[in-house]
Amino acid sequence: MKTTKKRTSYRKFFAGGGPFLSRISLNDSDMNNTNDMNNTNYPNKRIRTRKPFFATVLCLVGMAAGPTTAPAQTVARIVFEAPVTVQTSKHSSTTYNQILSMNPDGSGVVQLTKTSATSQRPKWSPGQAYISFCRAGKLWVMQAQGEANGGHSFAVAPTDGGGADWSPDSSTLVFQGTDGGLHLVSVNPGAGTAGTPVLLRSGYWYNPSWSPDGTKIAANGSDDGNSDIIAVFNAATGAELPTYAGSSNPSLYPCFAPQWNPEGSYLAFSGPVFVTSTSKKGVKTTTFYQEILLATPDLSVVTQVTHLDSFSNFPTWSPDGSTLAFNSGNNSIYTMPLGSSIVTLIRSPGTQLDWNP
Repeated sequence: MKTTKKRTSYRKFFAGGGPFLSRISLNDSDMNNTNDMNNTNYPNKRIRTRKPFFATVLCLVGMAAGPTTAPAQTVARIVFEAPVTVQTSKHSSTTYNQILSMNPDGSGVVQLTKTSATSQRPKWSPGQAYISFCRAGKLWVMQAQGEANGGHSFAVAPTDGGGADWSPDSSTLVFQGTDGGLHLVSVNPGAGTAGTPVLLRSGYWYNPSWSPDGTKIAANGSDDGNSDIIAVFNAATGAELPTYAGSSNPSLYPCFAPQWNPEGSYLAFSGPVFVTSTSKKGVKTTTFYQEILLATPDLSVVTQVTHLDSFSNFPTWSPDGSTLAFNSGNNSIYTMPLGSSIVTLIRSPGTQLDWNP
């Protein structure tokens, strides 16, 4: 079977958290494929999946309500980014991505940032007392109630915008520096102060996730910046431990956004899945999707969790580790209890979310 490929640079979309794309079709002929979830009105629609156990019910919950200015709660909430439009005059408006939080069912949305700049990649501190995020080339920390609601915020360090995560004791942040590598910086959120960043691992690494025991940091990227694999590093030395590529071409088919579960016994991340179908005329089509995968800490056993035939990414765990929330389709947020067939749409638009405190 001869196949052709649409070659597009996906790194800026996946690793950089940009807009979502339609799925990629690798066809024998004209690459036509009309079953694109990004062009399908799929909330409240039952979708047939390839594995009956994961037959998916998509339920719409509380999407119409906009953000409020009430103080944010600090227990078991999901923090995320979403576009917010501000009317600047009678005939014009400006839209920036801002940080918001919500309850796990999508209710109680609260806007946490309100500036004329894009705020992105929010991350809860342990206990959900503070949130780190990236804005205008800097890593910031703010109180959980949000700077838009009177909470204090302060700039920590320059960043290339590739995300950050907290140490289990909330004393240190690991983040992507302006050189693309992973850096460590001490922080005192209560005092609003930060130390001098120290390089942990050179290269181009995104979406770091600190293990609950404090010994390991997972991230996606590569030393040369030409591909996106999942790697686990020693949190003290930066030495590379196991890696997972997901395919023979991780530059075109990336893995990204790893997240430890609360016990540190699994990593959830987005990885490539290839599905081949045959038409009635015998034409074979291989389609590439991004689905949510689970892996053991040494990345030796990897299991596909979602079967949505879409681009699913940025998974995050509930505090008890029983449920995953993630993006899928066109910047929409879903939840799925592990071992369940129910996937629930709780918010659209929204992306780059974090749940586990």
